[in-house]
Amino acid sequence: MSAASRNEARPLDTDDVAVIRQRARTGSSAGDQLASAAEVAAGIRRGPFGPKEQRVTHLSVVDPTQRTAIQRRRRAVIIGTSLTLAFFVMLLGLAAFQAVLVQHQRHLDDVDKALKTELSRNEQLMLQSQLLQRPNRIISQAQANGMVEPPQYTYIRPPSEVVAAFDAAQRAKGNRAP
Repeated sequence: MSAASRNEARPLDTDDVAVIRQRARTGSSAGDQLASAAEVAAGIRRGPFGPKEQRVTHLSVVDPTQRTAIQRRRRAVIIGTSLTLAFFVMLLGLAAFQAVLVQHQRHLDDVDKALKTELSRNEQLMLQSQLLQRPNRIISQAQANGMVEPPQYTYIRPPSEVVAAFDAAQRAKGNRAP
């Protein structure tokens, strides 16, 4: 073999690493570092139970802005699916909100209708009460029941001393006088 072919760079394998490790057993830290570097270059990973051979193929740092067409397509599909799902969830929420609004509006309409009915009934009852309280009606009803109209009317008033005593008694109790 020529010297050029012997010095030619070739990948390290496990035998080369074993040779480098034996030479490093001399106890020098430089030898251990050389052996570790050789293991890394050969793609050997050290586990808890000894070395594992694992060839590392071409590794390079990839710029995150440069994605392949498949990655871009996959990302677009994921984003599109997420947006579509979010849109449908939003529409479902909007439909539920609309249903709640309609239900409450129907309840308000029923209450408004009941209020109008009761106000109308109240007006009818007030009119009927006013008709029944008319003095002419009361007199005619009393005469129909046998009451005789007196020839002259006399109004009865309590004496002023009785009224003053009543007012004093009310103030003593703490009630307001009428």
